[in-house]
Amino acid sequence: MGKKKKSGRKDHSTTEKIILVTAIIQLIEVLIEVIKELAE
Repeated sequence: MGKKKKSGRKDHSTTEKIILVTAIIQLIEVLIEVIKELAE
């Protein structure tokens, strides 16, 4: 959990963005399912 070298920082931020986007997509999918259940 310590500070990493500058060279590895770009890859780390890219991985964080992928995780963040995946989490947002999953949240949207869950919300769509909830809306569908409420709509019926």
